Amino acid sequence: MTKPKIILVLPALNLAKELKETLDKVKRTVSKFSNRFCFRIYVISDGSTDNTHLIMKKWQSECGLDVEVLKNNKNRGLVETLKDTYKKVLRSEEDAHYVLKTDLDKDYDQEAAISKLLGCIPQGNLSNPSFDMVVGSRTYKKQELKRMKACNKTNHEFERREKILKIMKKHFTPDDFDPSSVGSQLYKMASLRRVLQNKSVGLFLTWKERYGLDVVIPLAALFMKMRFKKISVGSGKYVAKKSDVAKKRYDTYERIINLFISRSEGSSSRARLLRTRRVTSVS
Repeated sequence: MTKPKIILVLPALNLAKELKETLDKVKRTVSKFSNRFCFRIYVISDGSTDNTHLIMKKWQSECGLDVEVLKNNKNRGLVETLKDTYKKVLRSEEDAHYVLKTDLDKDYDQEAAISKLLGCIPQGNLSNPSFDMVVGSRTYKKQELKRMKACNKTNHEFERREKILKIMKKHFTPDDFDPSSVGSQLYKMASLRRVLQNKSVGLFLTWKERYGLDVVIPLAALFMKMRFKKISVGSGKYVAKKSDVAKKRYDTYERIINLFISRSEGSSSRARLLRTRRVTSVS
């Protein structure tokens, strides 16, 4: 019996210092699941100015896995990088069953995130799993929230995050969906194709901002009444952002959320996006 094919999408920017260690974690995790799945891994350097790309190439030659290294000659931002990579995957990986995207940043555990997402895939029922998409959400322990609050005086990130969470709690299920901590996601290949090519959603081809595609895709899936699951992928480390970066990021999240709220309220056929019952939250 042919093993299901999983595409891993791993973007990075200027992560040379910790990248080798992180990629080795990915290798260990993939090896644990090699009896169930076959993998093809895309690692992407988004215009990195350090040795990120060279480390990726060296890892590709040494790891013994099916790896393709992609490189942006200049920094294009995560949104454009992911859009181009997803287009390539949809075009060239037609035999794949799932796409798993996770960041390579040091603020959370990639081993736990990848393992928990892969653990959601049922054995022997690939044609009809219980989800179209799984979003892996990090949680912040009290100590990390305390650090975020301490930084709030300079970057106001804590209060911006609280504002977004209140909007989500009012309008969406799961009401603890935190747009700032959903960088790990698993998609059925066919479901990702439906979202990215759906003209009624219309955001994938037009979304030009540097942030937010990890929020656009799940909300678009809800808008299209897809089966959506949220799981915990462990605790995250808080990395303080500069005030202007935090503002841009959370302003973008708010625009995305309000856009979907207005679209749902303006269309009775899409009203189930609000407080939809088709979402499962798993701790």
